[in-house]
Amino acid sequence: MSPAPSLDHSATRPKILYLTTLYPAASHTFIQREISALRELDMDICTASIRRPADEHMIGQTEHDERENTFYVLGNGAFWKTIKAHAVLKLTSPIRYFRGLSLALRSFRPGIKGFLKQIAYFAEAGIIARQMRQNGVTHLHNHFGDQSATVAMLASQLSGIPFSFTIHGPTELDDPLGWAMDKKIALSKFTVCISEYSRNFASRIANEQHDEKLFIIHCGVFPEVYQDTAQSPSDGLKLVFVGRLDPIKGVPILFDALEKVHATRSDITLDIVGGGSLREELEARASNIPGITFHGYLSQDAVARRIEASDCLVLPSYAEGLPVVYMEALASARPAIATDVAGVSELIANNETGLLIEAGDSDQLAQAILTMANNPEKRRKMGLAGRTKVAEEFNIREEAKRMKSLYIQGTATSKRPGKFLD
Repeated sequence: MSPAPSLDHSATRPKILYLTTLYPAASHTFIQREISALRELDMDICTASIRRPADEHMIGQTEHDERENTFYVLGNGAFWKTIKAHAVLKLTSPIRYFRGLSLALRSFRPGIKGFLKQIAYFAEAGIIARQMRQNGVTHLHNHFGDQSATVAMLASQLSGIPFSFTIHGPTELDDPLGWAMDKKIALSKFTVCISEYSRNFASRIANEQHDEKLFIIHCGVFPEVYQDTAQSPSDGLKLVFVGRLDPIKGVPILFDALEKVHATRSDITLDIVGGGSLREELEARASNIPGITFHGYLSQDAVARRIEASDCLVLPSYAEGLPVVYMEALASARPAIATDVAGVSELIANNETGLLIEAGDSDQLAQAILTMANNPEKRRKMGLAGRTKVAEEFNIREEAKRMKSLYIQGTATSKRPGKFLD
């Protein structure tokens, strides 16, 4: 991936600023892929982030390059940057400034805590707004619909530069009113939804008033990165989990299931890729369960190789959007065991590209693991079907073409029609 263009680069074509709370982040490599694919299409993309990521997120040279070329709102000098930005915005565009302030006061989460956070978001938005105006940014795009999308919405109001955002879930979908999702959709130039599920949800949030600006554009992968290396059925079952180690991902349920399956199959192992708040607790428990190995955060290439070395991905989350790790597994012809939440079934079709279970049910999960272990030919068939599906529907280069069309023309080429639910 080429380094990000600096923000002071003279724009001879539309300049898009990508914003999120933390960039680059080890668990959000799909944002890097989208930016990389857009740059391949000769789009001028620069990046900004509210916070600077710690070294644990620097999982490869790409992440180091991206961090070096990203504008960070918080950090050294943030206080004076805030004072100067808001003073300049107020003096040069007072009407726009007070409209932005009014919007901030009409869209904060209930309670004093929500109000104080909104003041912080408004302060951060001023820094982004001034930075965009200084550097010729023509459009602001934000990934996720929660905190950073609030900053993006307010920065758009303060600067007069249009914004858009991508709805993922589950956070913004769990509390759409608290995150003022209706206002964000209404004020956005367009809203990207990563799945049919999230677009249906967005349509209901906006009372179907803005359906024309809701577009399904998948996150995706570069399919050629992932290799189909068939595993020998005699090697037992090698499971791999890739994700953050926090409660929403359901790893304790996975451990419960493993303890059950080991009663009949002792040749089932689990590789865990990722870090997070539960790592120490999970490592302590795993010491009593044979065959579990923790790898921490890995680079994108290392994750691909770890998946290829497995037989099956397992991700027993309680809530998800549409995890890119499923695409990575299927691109490697590895089926997945997944919980049937949100838009997951749009990628993991039960008994076709993987097995779906209910969240929090260790018995179902144990049975699904045994099914995968006892049926190598079925595993293989599901994996190959998944590889075809990813190549056809989740190729990031094709999705980037749709994003480019939105930025240039205001509409997406090959728009997915979807089905709005009653």
